[in-house]
Amino acid sequence: MKPVRIDSLLQLPADGVTVQTEWTTHGTNPVRSLFLEIAFFSGTVGPGLYMVSAAVKYNLGMLLGLLVVVFGYAIPHAAYLGRMERSWRAILRPGQSWISRGFIFANAFIIFAALSVVLPGLPAFGPIVIAASVSAFLLAMYPGFLFSVLKAIPFWHSFVLIPLFLIQAFGGGAAVTIIMQVLQGSEVEGIRRLAMVNSLFIAAAAGLVGLQLMVGIKSGPTGRISVMILMKGPYKMLFVLGAIVIGLAVPMVLFASVGLMGVPPVTALLAAPMQLAGILLFKYCILNAGAYRQLFTEELLSTDG
Repeated sequence: MKPVRIDSLLQLPADGVTVQTEWTTHGTNPVRSLFLEIAFFSGTVGPGLYMVSAAVKYNLGMLLGLLVVVFGYAIPHAAYLGRMERSWRAILRPGQSWISRGFIFANAFIIFAALSVVLPGLPAFGPIVIAASVSAFLLAMYPGFLFSVLKAIPFWHSFVLIPLFLIQAFGGGAAVTIIMQVLQGSEVEGIRRLAMVNSLFIAAAAGLVGLQLMVGIKSGPTGRISVMILMKGPYKMLFVLGAIVIGLAVPMVLFASVGLMGVPPVTALLAAPMQLAGILLFKYCILNAGAYRQLFTEELLSTDG
């Protein structure tokens, strides 16, 4: 394959390394990339909200999870892909393309989740919810698989992102469910149990974030540059203070306090938005920290996965 150079990438002075801008709002088409970032976030929280709500039998949360996926993930993602006559090449190759598999996961979830919301009480309701939950599970993991096959960007080429995105989905879904239940005045003990479980999700996410940073450091010079961008570079405040401190540490303590120490559940109305903001900031930061060497092949950075 002929080596190519992407002109839109920002040149870094060290080691001939560039930072990708194709998937960020700093590139040549920021509006298009904004759709991707919205889909990236919604494709985590929406499936997680459905799965958590299904587990606690909270029908309103299941409906909202479906709506988040349709309007926050499917539509923005289609807008990002743009001209469908060109996108079909990736979409119709499930044996070779993670984009194709993600398309299948998303559509399967939308179909089964819609049936579970529209047709409750039917004999097949249980299997339909299970099918929707399995599809949601796969959809939540899909971006991790997509990132992990992009060998040109060492920091993304990590299987740690697969469980991390899944845990973020469960945590984000639990956060939204707790907000809704607190506002509705649901049973306090149920909220406390879910808050305690969510604090464990956050703790697991924090551990996986740390592991991802370690993997990035050990992946080589280019991966270390990505970690430096997050920890010491232009995204230090957003990543360290926003994604880690405000998005992980503080909500974990607050949710644990609600679950274990009898702190009023209304505290979750502070913790949950912080957790969701942390998920959003984490995804924004890792997209903007995708560093790789200038020369690569089209196949290595291809979104066909």
